[in-house]
Amino acid sequence: MRLQILVALSGIAVLLKALSAVPVDAGCGCNKPPPPLAPIRPAFGSPGDTVTVFPSGIVPGQSYNVTFASGGTTMSVPGVAVVKRDFADGVAKPQISVSVPNVPLGPTAVTVTGAASTGTVTGTVTSTAAPAPLLALDASAFTTLPMQVALTEDNGETIFYCYRAAVGADGTTYIPLNVGAISQHIIFKGFGQAYPIMFSPSDITIYNTQGVVMQLLTPDNAAIYAIADDKSNANSFSLLYDRHEFQTYKDDHVHVGALLLDPSDPVWHLDGTRHIDHDNLVIALHAPMRNGSYPTPGQSKSFNLDIMTALDTGTAGKTQRSVSFCQS
Repeated sequence: MRLQILVALSGIAVLLKALSAVPVDAGCGCNKPPPPLAPIRPAFGSPGDTVTVFPSGIVPGQSYNVTFASGGTTMSVPGVAVVKRDFADGVAKPQISVSVPNVPLGPTAVTVTGAASTGTVTGTVTSTAAPAPLLALDASAFTTLPMQVALTEDNGETIFYCYRAAVGADGTTYIPLNVGAISQHIIFKGFGQAYPIMFSPSDITIYNTQGVVMQLLTPDNAAIYAIADDKSNANSFSLLYDRHEFQTYKDDHVHVGALLLDPSDPVWHLDGTRHIDHDNLVIALHAPMRNGSYPTPGQSKSFNLDIMTALDTGTAGKTQRSVSFCQS
């Protein structure tokens, strides 16, 4: 196994050297188009991620319940309406932001209601009125994702055993990743063991958890990616992706005053421009399995998510890491 890893890493490193000679734009900077206007944004999220809803008729300062329903589980999260700039168009408007609760993965219906009104007689509750929804979105509007898996800045391979992705209502497979520990120029190569999905460049969208499209794979940026059917019919196609260094981006945000985060609303910089998060990503694969059918919406079948990394600095040594989601 170690010999196989070293051979594979050697091949990636050779390709990295070839790619590094080509100017690329691998999802860099904060100059990205914002997400489109929608009643809920983003359209996906892991438990604990922030989502924002925009029901009509909400009153700033009043409390509301945002209810998520998936796989037979329903959970309500309280929130307060506030007026602030919409990340999509920059216009100040009433909105409610809450954290995604821990409901089953996959398509999730979302409703927003006001707090229940109660009638009282001498302090005794006599009735509770169920308020009509101010916003009611069916399960195609939002997908609950698994928790992120974190990648490290080194030469090596990480296998996430018994991993389960989320599959949206349209059959899109979602895999959330955290790359906050990675600043150097690096190449990733990943595939799913026993998850035989086959994809082309146009099937892949890389988002961040703000709902911003970070990268599309097109002929114009073909220098930064490669897709291959090199892992046997039982497995998925593989995706290789070249990510340029992000130390400059991180240094700018720490040391350049205008790019510091606005403490009153940290999705914006102090100069009024949007802050684009490059650490928290979501890989979306709208692609069929090898049998031609799309994955069933909900929680995917269990598979091993295998991701290899290669640095461009000649760092000595190789690491192998395993993370298990298997249940005994």
